[in-house]
Amino acid sequence: MTAVSPDAGPVPVGADDPAGAGAGAGAGAGLALAGAAAVAVAAAAAGWSFSAVFVPAVVVPAVLLGALVPAAVATLVARSTRRAVMAPLVGGLAASVGAAVAAVVLAGGTAPDALGATGRGWADLLTRTLPVDGAPALVALPALVCGVAATALAVLSTRTRARLVLAVPVLAEVVVARLVGGPAGSSVWPLAVALVAVGLLAARGQGGRAQVLALPVLAGAVAAAAVLVTVVPIGRARPAVTLRDRRAPTLDELSRRNPLSDARAATRASGDDVVLALTLDGAAPVGGVVAVAVLDRYDGATWGSQAAFVRTGETLPAASGPLAAGEGRTDVLHQEIEVRAEVAPWVPAAARPVRVRQVGGAPVTLAVDPTTGALAAVEGGLPAGTRLAVDSEVVRLDGAGLRGLALPADPAVAEAAQLPVSVPPAVADAARSAMGSAHSPFEQASALERWFARDPRFTLDPAAPGGTNLGLLARFLADDGGGRGTPEQFAAAYVVAARSRGLPSRLAVGYRLPDGGRGEGRRTYELRRRDLTVWPEVAFAGAGWLPFQPLPQPTDASPPVAPDPVEVAKQQAAALAADPSSPPPPASNPVLSAPPAEPPGSAPLPWRPLALGAAVLGAVVLAWRGLGPPLRRRRRTARRRAAPEPRHRVLGAWYEVVDAVDRLPDLPVPAAALTVPEVGAVVRQRWGPDAAEPVDALGVIVNDAAFSPDGASPDQADAAWALAARATGSMAGTRPVAAVS
Repeated sequence: MTAVSPDAGPVPVGADDPAGAGAGAGAGAGLALAGAAAVAVAAAAAGWSFSAVFVPAVVVPAVLLGALVPAAVATLVARSTRRAVMAPLVGGLAASVGAAVAAVVLAGGTAPDALGATGRGWADLLTRTLPVDGAPALVALPALVCGVAATALAVLSTRTRARLVLAVPVLAEVVVARLVGGPAGSSVWPLAVALVAVGLLAARGQGGRAQVLALPVLAGAVAAAAVLVTVVPIGRARPAVTLRDRRAPTLDELSRRNPLSDARAATRASGDDVVLALTLDGAAPVGGVVAVAVLDRYDGATWGSQAAFVRTGETLPAASGPLAAGEGRTDVLHQEIEVRAEVAPWVPAAARPVRVRQVGGAPVTLAVDPTTGALAAVEGGLPAGTRLAVDSEVVRLDGAGLRGLALPADPAVAEAAQLPVSVPPAVADAARSAMGSAHSPFEQASALERWFARDPRFTLDPAAPGGTNLGLLARFLADDGGGRGTPEQFAAAYVVAARSRGLPSRLAVGYRLPDGGRGEGRRTYELRRRDLTVWPEVAFAGAGWLPFQPLPQPTDASPPVAPDPVEVAKQQAAALAADPSSPPPPASNPVLSAPPAEPPGSAPLPWRPLALGAAVLGAVVLAWRGLGPPLRRRRRTARRRAAPEPRHRVLGAWYEVVDAVDRLPDLPVPAAALTVPEVGAVVRQRWGPDAAEPVDALGVIVNDAAFSPDGASPDQADAAWALAARATGSMAGTRPVAAVS
């Protein structure tokens, strides 16, 4: 009796422990070790996606512990229990918790911290700056995620017939990392390594045919994952989805506090008591200023900030986008801050701070505004005795190159170029008169500064009546407006005038150092409360926010200790503006000169929609390749069981066994060419007597149905399908171990 089987599907993944004739303990142990190694590699590689959330020194031990320990425990338990599912699952999850606790302890935390982080850590993580390096308890999260993924991989690889499901745990790791930390540019290749390990895990113990069949699925999964990581987000207006965007920062009170009130009080402060001692070592701060906060929102009456403070560790977010300096264009400025008398919560820092650590005093929890880099203490002010070390990135500026800087095309600074209402004529006239024939944005900003500093109508008077509403500033700038004001009014008038001509500008509050911070070597400054002041800043692509000083200057003002590149560039801009024969710089202000029209046919290739279409097509092909064969087998089995004649149902049950045998990769001849006894012999040789017993019994019913004149009865058909289910179940649960001779 022979039967022709339909298309064979993939070989099911069986248990790690080989059973049946010819099985050796050494081979079983080798397969178990290879499986545990593949599980650990896959979980650890996918766990590297958390490198976008934690610093490497923290995340590497957590990922390794979370992948290795649960993988070993779950694999050993699965090997000893063979058929049970709950035992390896519970063992792996318990090992995951143990690995998370160990990771926290290694990072400097305690076991109670780790247990608490598993419940509250997610909320805390979503309100911290990235990468996280100052909260050991949060390390429990990546270790726990890796442990759960490794446990799931170990259980699925020994208890499921669906090979494609093995990719779910590693993809889930990447998704979780992206949800809590955003896209990780370095996660493409670790994800590819994880999927390769999954492919090896699925094909272990099988012949070449199974591995060849797995290659298209594996290649499609890697390609789809690479496209997913590199293409999402699609377009600038649709950022990738993260849980961080769905959770509001917790420091609303700090975000709402306005540092201008401190600056206003400082202008009227008396006494020489030192409140801060600032020590600088390294590159000079740009413009000789050290800021504490910035204000970029103006409603026509008051100034505010878009700051959203979040708790931070030692590592602070660096500037990104068009405001970031080019590669190799930054120097490091080391700053040591000693608080002599309690001050407001703002931490003074030059340029863009990238690292902060407390080196003395009572512990202080710090927060940062990721957009501007402003630092502040979370609770209250900075108490006396606090000592902080801050490292800042200072842009290395070239005086000649500043003249050609362009304005940043960044939506994040768009509001810094807007005014809430129509500009009064006095403001527009003053800005137009001050900028004159200046061409580039830097020349225009310098000309506006020089106009404030040199025009005799302006007088600096710290005791002048305050106020920065738009009507008062318009009168301040008018020819007959008096021009007497405080540093805050000069800075606000500069910002309003600059915005009226399209320059993105904002107010900054901080300390202006007496010698521009350009002393020799390591230098220390004693800062008093009255030294707190206000100045304007203008944004330039590749240079960030540059400070300007629109205050009336005496003609005999002494120069700084060493030349400042910004001041040098301003002097060059003034000389070039006075020379009508000098060529205009390449960069221009889009408000003053419209951009050239785009020539026809120069539209960029829509590669993002094309990449998205390719990803969708790859996902469809991957789903069909992975899910198509199981679905076809299910439909074929349903048709066989529903055959109208009992004889046909008996033969259909036999075809199920023949199909399972035909999936052997090294079968000398197709199973359909074997007789009933030969099929039973193959099953006994490859899967053992437990699987051969129902096959032999089924063979008797098949022979009766095939050769008996009465055919088969319905009871025989039901018995045949019960025997077929026993046989195929034993063949799926026990890995074949001996080659067919």
